[in-house]
Amino acid sequence: MSERMEIVSNKKLAEIIRKKNIGIEKLIKRKEGQDLEDSIVADAFEALIGAVYLEHGDQGMTKIREVILSLLADEIDEFIPENYIGRLQEFVQINNLDDLQYKEKKTGPDHRPSFRSIVELSGKPCGEGEGGSIRDARREAARAALNKIKYKSDKC
Repeated sequence: MSERMEIVSNKKLAEIIRKKNIGIEKLIKRKEGQDLEDSIVADAFEALIGAVYLEHGDQGMTKIREVILSLLADEIDEFIPENYIGRLQEFVQINNLDDLQYKEKKTGPDHRPSFRSIVELSGKPCGEGEGGSIRDARREAARAALNKIKYKSDKC
């Protein structure tokens, strides 16, 4: 199971919901002696999210995002800490932003190269990173870009 999928597994989602102590478990009716299984807690939370969506009509997705991020933002960030490249790509696609490009430069000897990557968004530098491989340098550049976007109102 991929990292992105694991966070919504019954076990992981139930663990997070229980840890947050939002009280959803108290609202679940069950037969006498029936254990409160992970799948039941996860299903109840998913039903709650569905109810929030339906309650808010056209603004349903916006409200769901607010609810989920208010409850699960830390867990989401902790759960996929190194997928900065994918997260930046998603941000660009969701927000219909222009071209995303990485530019690399190799330095150092062949037996121990170092790479520097600059990520550009709409032709403007948005983040820089270094690493022992192109992938590591791109990941660090994407992380820097996400941090810049997060703290500068979605702009590089």
